[in-house]
Parts: sequence; C-alpha cells; structure tokens
Amino acid sequence: MPRSKISYQTKVLQTPSFAPSLEDVRTVRHLLASKTTPSDFHLPNELILHILDYARYHPIARSERTETLELVPEPQYSHTQLYLAAEPLPIPKEGEKLKILDVRFIVESRGPDFYGVHQLVTHNPSFFEVSIIRPVGSIIDAPIHQESWDPRSNPEFGSSQPKGIFFNRHKTHGLVERVPMPERCEGPLTQVQYEGSHSWFLLANRVAYNDWARHEVIWRAKGEWEGNGAVGSGDGFVEKLRPGDRIGLWIRASKFIWVNKIRNARVEVRYTVL
Repeated sequence: MPRSKISYQTKVLQTPSFAPSLEDVRTVRHLLASKTTPSDFHLPNELILHILDYARYHPIARSERTETLELVPEPQYSHTQLYLAAEPLPIPKEGEKLKILDVRFIVESRGPDFYGVHQLVTHNPSFFEVSIIRPVGSIIDAPIHQESWDPRSNPEFGSSQPKGIFFNRHKTHGLVERVPMPERCEGPLTQVQYEGSHSWFLLANRVAYNDWARHEVIWRAKGEWEGNGAVGSGDGFVEKLRPGDRIGLWIRASKFIWVNKIRNARVEVRYTVL
C-alpha cells in the first residue's frame, strides 16, 4: 500500500490576505456571466471559473482554537483527545456543487525535550492526526464535545505503537472511514507505524526542541501537499470531504513520557462552488 510522504523542508507557506465570501463569488460569477463579447457572445462558464481560479478568488472557511493543552500518556496506554472540531463545510444551493480546493493546517505545538540535540523525528509517539466528522442524518450543526476517550476501553491503544483513531460512532456524528490500516510511514530505525482506519497522519512534533514550533501543512486533491517538518501527504483526504462535514484535529501521545503540548490550531478550507 502507498506510504505517506514525509517532508523535512522548512519554509513559510503563503496565506491569502483576503478571501471573499461565498456570496461575493456568486455575485462576481453573475456579473461575468452577464457580460458579452464584441461578437455578442456571453462568457462561457468554463472561462469564468478559470478567471476566478487565476485570481484565486475563493472563499475560505476558517476554524481556530487557542488554548494550551498537554497530554501525558500513562505507562501502558496512549492518550488521545479531540482538540479542534472545525465548523461544518458549507451546504451549496440547489444546482450547485461544492469543490474543495485545499485544506491548510496551522499548529503550534511542542513535544518532549529530553534528548539534548535538536532533530526532526518522523516516527515519534508525539504527533497529530485528523479525521472527517460526518453528521448522522440531517443534523449538521449538532455540538461535538472536545472530549477524551479512555484508551483502556479500546485494545488498539494498548500498544506503544501509534495505530491511529479507530472509534467510529457518536450519537450525532460518525468518522469517515479512510482505508483499513494502511502503512503510515517506516522510519529507518524503528518498526512500521500505521494510520488509523478513520484518521490521517498530519505531523509529528520536533523533539529535543525546547520551544514552541509552528507547523503548516496544505493538502490538495490527488495527494498533492506542502508542509514544513515531518508531515503526512493526506492522500485521499480532500476527495472524501462532503458538504456539512467537519474536520477534527486529534492530539496524540502514545508512549510513556512522550508528552504532546499544543496551544493553537487553525484549519482553513479553500473552496468554490460549481
């Protein structure tokens, strides 16, 4: 099975300074469609969409949480908590189709600092994953509690090897299935690790780095991605998103003393309607 790509490059990703609302986009599309050429032809819809794409004139759905949280796993069990449940993706009007262009994650976190040398570790037990949270039935705005699941209630967590998120059902929401246990990444010095059946590996913390680190990751369709640090490719994530879905960010600490600390996370979904 395909393994997630890991990037060691560090760079600043450009964030758009302005993002129109969905109604702004509809208005501009209507104005462009009402224009005529010198030959009295209306601009075709394909050309209008190309103009908007070229100008990057797309709405962005933003969700953010700023709160310091620290996970400290127990000696025999990992610890997992839902840190951020983003707002539901917009529901298009009748006759429209929602198209997700990319998803940007910005995370400020820090891992353990007990090694004494600065390094990036792609296979450490202090990391983050994301899931797609889909409403059950027609209730898309039901609250989602940022609660912690007891790992001892799930045998999948009884191992120091991080194997992802496996619980699949809440009262009003379910987690969208990814694929059954694909390989996540294989470090040169450790055993193979896995993504969960309902989660995608997002990033691993820096270790032996005694300060907060800012991580940025962008996932696009067809497995295209950008990021700094040790990040996953998000293969298949964008394609599975649907109107009304929420994106959930999990903070994970899966081995004793490998703490995971976070103080801010933001999810930005750039989209359009066809």
